Amino acid sequence: KQKNFWILEQLGGSGGCWGNIGRALRPGQLKGYAMQAVAHGGDLISFFRWRSALSGGEMYGHGIIDHDNADNRRLAELKEFISDFYSIKGLEGTTPKSRAAILYSPDQQYVYSTQHQQPGFTYWDEMRRIHDACVNLGIDVDLISDSQIKGQYINNGKEDKLTSYDLKKYSIIFVTNYSVCDFETAEKIKEFVRSGGTVYVSFRAGEKDTNGNFIFGKKLPGVFADMCGVSVIEQDPIGELESSVTFGDGKSYTVTSWCDLLQKEQGTETAAVYDEFFYAGTPAITRHRYGDGVAYYSGTLGSREFYRRLIRDICREKGINIECDLPWGVEYNERESEDGSTAIGFLFNNTESVKNARVKGQEIDLKPFEYRIINSDRT
Repeated sequence: KQKNFWILEQLGGSGGCWGNIGRALRPGQLKGYAMQAVAHGGDLISFFRWRSALSGGEMYGHGIIDHDNADNRRLAELKEFISDFYSIKGLEGTTPKSRAAILYSPDQQYVYSTQHQQPGFTYWDEMRRIHDACVNLGIDVDLISDSQIKGQYINNGKEDKLTSYDLKKYSIIFVTNYSVCDFETAEKIKEFVRSGGTVYVSFRAGEKDTNGNFIFGKKLPGVFADMCGVSVIEQDPIGELESSVTFGDGKSYTVTSWCDLLQKEQGTETAAVYDEFFYAGTPAITRHRYGDGVAYYSGTLGSREFYRRLIRDICREKGINIECDLPWGVEYNERESEDGSTAIGFLFNNTESVKNARVKGQEIDLKPFEYRIINSDRT
């Protein structure tokens, strides 16, 4: 919907309705998770629930107040969150403004769950690592789908139209392991790049049509080949083996699962090369200008550090100022006013350890599940 939202059942206590009773919420966790929801666009936060039920199927789904009906630590945290929420100046009317998006496709999730490509590999692997890297760098990222890009969804067997996403609001779109290729989606992605955007495409892209059949007579990455400026001439599924690739500055990063052997077209640049096997020294990651934009192609699955490096390079190329250097588990998100003159930053330590984060030139120590509100006037 590209709009802010309401949370109607925010975590209020240990779960236990349909399975084992969950562990006690850690100090700061209740208010930390609530403020995290606000950071991502929550305008109303309603907790599940006020009092724990005395009977019925959800009697072990704990609320703010336990069965003893007494004040407790969670209630104190709730009061602190409410006070902090109402003290945020200028929050009303602000929304998250993501500069990056990851294309999520249920078709890919289905095909990789039924046709296992490699041991230990799932469709979520690369998406999670890319998302982790964006979080580390303080880059807000959306998850978008084929139907949103095309502006349609299927309802009771009838095709209804939605307002399609304006892809131009993004600087970078990540298209990971896009095996089952929706050609309408692919064309919109290509138009995004021709208009000046940057896209990242990875191995397995363009293999099949939406009926699940291989596309005959066309080298991978199929419909994306002209945009990416590469052809896949051979594939080496290395599974759980670990290898490495090296970027132009000599720094190496771990890769695993899959290695596409790539043939570059004229004008395509090499961003990183494979370090071993019979294809050592050949392109692993490429960069190709397409229209007014740029397409990156990766023939392999990298480590978290690999994606952090690559995304930092892409941001530098796009003129995106990286203002965060966050450890794993720490998040920074912003909500902006419509005219972009004011931004409200939310820094959150989503771990049980003390963390140090660098945000906008500041060194900030965070206790477990602690958050900080950082206001910025851009006028």
